Amino acid sequence: MKGAKRAPPRARISDPAEQPRNRIGGQVRPRRRPIRAIIGGECRRAMNIPAVSALFDDEAVVRARLRGRSRLPDSRLRGLAVGAGVCLVERLQDLSLSFARPVDFASHSSLDAAPWVINGVDLSPTRIGIDSAPGDFPEGGADLVVSHLALHLVNDLGGMLRFLRGAMSPDGLLLASFPGPQTLSVLRRVLMEAEMKVTGGVSARVAPFPGMEDLGRLVLGAGFTLPVLERDVMRGCWGSARDLMYELRDEGVTNSLVMRRRGFTRRGVFEEAEVLWGELGGEEEFEVIYVAAWSPGEGQQRAMLPGSARGSLAAALGSDISDESVR
Repeated sequence: MKGAKRAPPRARISDPAEQPRNRIGGQVRPRRRPIRAIIGGECRRAMNIPAVSALFDDEAVVRARLRGRSRLPDSRLRGLAVGAGVCLVERLQDLSLSFARPVDFASHSSLDAAPWVINGVDLSPTRIGIDSAPGDFPEGGADLVVSHLALHLVNDLGGMLRFLRGAMSPDGLLLASFPGPQTLSVLRRVLMEAEMKVTGGVSARVAPFPGMEDLGRLVLGAGFTLPVLERDVMRGCWGSARDLMYELRDEGVTNSLVMRRRGFTRRGVFEEAEVLWGELGGEEEFEVIYVAAWSPGEGQQRAMLPGSARGSLAAALGSDISDESVR
């Protein structure tokens, strides 16, 4: 309106004690800062979320593995793990090479049942732990490294693959198996839905597993060549989710996440999980990804550079298709 006087600008208040306050529920509380002012690490502190640089608790992983090796159970889950280990080692039968310095790098105990006599040659490997140093490997480097269901529990998988490549001899073979993203998908679902229904929130209970694309990028990024990745999906039935969790514990596969729940879980969560487990049929999936890759060597095949071909595809096929028509 014309002639109306504008209100004088509000003075800035530099003293925090003099900042305006909100009255909520009869109590005087400091006015909250805008969300744009609490980003990054400050936002984590505001939400009471600790800064975590590691996904797995290394000490918990070691404890679980030692407990699993001490029990060595005979269960359905053990049978699936042994079958995956046999499939991993049997890939050596397709090779006409001989290996003089094979190494078993921190493999799951189920690999002990694999047949190590390949094409009439005993390839029993030297066992090396996950906390090993390059000096623990055979002199001259390992020409074969086998790791079964172990490397997915490493916080820096790319760094571990680079370490293995550096500890291998030229033209050495890496054979590794990983649980894929579909592994324990049913157990993950029933626990998540049960906890959400009972408590109104969820906690980390089943670790994430790498996919084929992730492993392919990591293997190539570590400097390996000629990678080949295959996947297999196995299934098993359990009468209850509790039976499956007991077998996982006996195999040394327990929740080792840094962000895992440290306190006790309500009984109602497991009771609701059993109901959901029965509704879904009690069948669980286990996806296994097999990786075969080679450390760089002089005699390996290499892809030709683009534009280095000496003949055309049309001439090789006996076709009259010209390069211009293909374009």
